[in-house]
Amino acid sequence: MRFRPLFIQLAFVSATTLASKSAQAGLLGFLGDVASISSAMSSKGGSVLLPDYELKVNQQVQKTLKIQGYYTGAIDGNLNTYESRQAVMAYQKAADLEDKMAPGFFGGKSLFHAGILDDNSKQDLLYYYELAEEFEANTFGVFQNQPQLKTLQKAAEAHEKVLTDGDNTVLSDSMQKTINASKRNELPVIKLNALNDQGYVVDTANGFVWQDKNLPTAVMSYGEAEKYCKQLTLDGINKWILPWQSRLTNLAGQVDKGRTKLIFTTQTPVDYVWSTDYRSAYRLDNGEYVNRIRSTAAVRCVYKY
Repeated sequence: MRFRPLFIQLAFVSATTLASKSAQAGLLGFLGDVASISSAMSSKGGSVLLPDYELKVNQQVQKTLKIQGYYTGAIDGNLNTYESRQAVMAYQKAADLEDKMAPGFFGGKSLFHAGILDDNSKQDLLYYYELAEEFEANTFGVFQNQPQLKTLQKAAEAHEKVLTDGDNTVLSDSMQKTINASKRNELPVIKLNALNDQGYVVDTANGFVWQDKNLPTAVMSYGEAEKYCKQLTLDGINKWILPWQSRLTNLAGQVDKGRTKLIFTTQTPVDYVWSTDYRSAYRLDNGEYVNRIRSTAAVRCVYKY
């Protein structure tokens, strides 16, 4: 049985629904005939007059509330609609936030406001969303990383205990069902090393899958390189980034000790490639550092697994 790469968003799940499996659902599909979490993640609603960053954060909060089953409205980034406020209040009640945010010993004012999230609560929800997104990225497509699935499931389980004292375990339960399915070979397992023959180079020392196909044919500025990786999609995967400068700093030592040997089949226009530091480029054959501040370098994006 082949499942499409979809998260399943839960609303109200009955025992009958739990017993049914949807052939159209991917991740979390074992929970029955309900809308997908993946579609919740990609939903777009009307625009709101907010700075781009704040809008994105609010949209991710709405997506998280949708995953948890509290929210059914548009993913528009507006947390002040009736539906958004009701969803936030439902989450606050489940998380018992009113008691948790009561004034402390020093007479401080309670941070709790019904229907409004404080910054800490937002960060808790954003982390929940990131766990869901990372699990999806590690479950489907050519970069399935089977050992990481259980780690993420345990992380979601632990975070649910923090959020709602374990009363809402929709994500960790669904992750576990997906892991069980993959063990039964209902989901394909693709070994990382097999990617070496598919236009990628696996770097186990640094936890990178290096791009080795569809490379830019010209050098780029740092800003252009960062934008290129952010917009890159290969084999359905769009989580590409520039290689971490902190990892490349150790590359020369790794090469000398034989821990890393990066062999690429596709060449870049110059030998050195950008890292996450706008001043730093590196040669990947020997780890040599090249200062490229206010200049150009080649681009070879990585997927961090």
